[in-house]
Amino acid sequence: MPETEIVNDPPVLTSLDQVTAEWLSETLRRQGGLERGEVVAVERSWPHPKEAERFAYLKLTYSAEAVGLAPARLFVKLSRQVVPGGLPYTGQEEADFYNRVAPAMPNPPIARCYDAVYSPDHNRAHFLLEDPSHTHLIESLSQLPPTRFQAEQIVDALAQIQAFWWGHPRLGRDIGKLPTAERPQRFGAWAERILPRWLDFLGDRLPVLRRQIYLEASEALPTLLTRRTVGSPALTVVHGDLHIGNCFYPRNPSKDHLRIFDWEDWKVDLGLTDLAGLLALMWFPERRARMELELVQRYHRRLIEGGVKGYDWQACWFDYRLAVIIMLFAPVGQWNMGLPTDQWWNHLERITLAYQDLRCRELLDL
Repeated sequence: MPETEIVNDPPVLTSLDQVTAEWLSETLRRQGGLERGEVVAVERSWPHPKEAERFAYLKLTYSAEAVGLAPARLFVKLSRQVVPGGLPYTGQEEADFYNRVAPAMPNPPIARCYDAVYSPDHNRAHFLLEDPSHTHLIESLSQLPPTRFQAEQIVDALAQIQAFWWGHPRLGRDIGKLPTAERPQRFGAWAERILPRWLDFLGDRLPVLRRQIYLEASEALPTLLTRRTVGSPALTVVHGDLHIGNCFYPRNPSKDHLRIFDWEDWKVDLGLTDLAGLLALMWFPERRARMELELVQRYHRRLIEGGVKGYDWQACWFDYRLAVIIMLFAPVGQWNMGLPTDQWWNHLERITLAYQDLRCRELLDL
């Protein structure tokens, strides 16, 4: 795949109207998906009417002499210009992922990307991805947790990716940015600015004990993050938004594997933040009591099987509990971004209960 810096050739898409048979033929030839022949027709459909300007499913028809991988179905995505809360978004990080991170891995459990182009001139990106709907299922984004088997597949796929990048020499060089001492400082400044407003908004809807949890954690977390992440070799590629709706689940698990998609929030960080987001942020205590420890242990085993060395179970469990403290502030950030209350209020309930159940307060005194 071409490097992300190559932005003028090929050009970035600014409209789905540019996704023509001619454009698809040229793009697939360039990416090795079409050795001969051409796309002669493309039929579009839309996953969500409200997103018809950004997303489209594509059904391709080829000329008789077409050979190569020649995918019959694809998915095209244009980067959004802002995220909730009015923050700017360009797609550069996601393009970097598909152009640098994914191609470096052997057979990664990631949706295949045929084209990822970011243009600083237009400040936007586009992505041409496989549409595996004929071999995989997708769950709608919701508060519904994955089944045990789905959760095991997600953990296995995540550990495969993170084991490959664990302490990799390319991290911080041409793959992402390593955490620095400025990051905990930025968090402290963010919490000092946002947390009082959030606490004031909630008023007596947040019990005194939980209010104290947030005040103590916000004060201690910058130091904890600095000690654990700055200069540490035990870092990896992190998805940043791993949940039930960002995975393709194989219809036949004996022949295929789960694939993770939507990498717009990826970074180099503490690997267990993905697992804490998947479990502690999304599951109520009863489900966590039945499955949480088993799944974190499974993740650790998969890391070791994937070649990670010098990372024992105690370090893994410490990181998971630290990641739960980090995830305490997910609902605060979601509130600040203007996300629906029905989303972050449930997250608040679950993550504070996880913080208490796992005795994360102990880590604040270390």
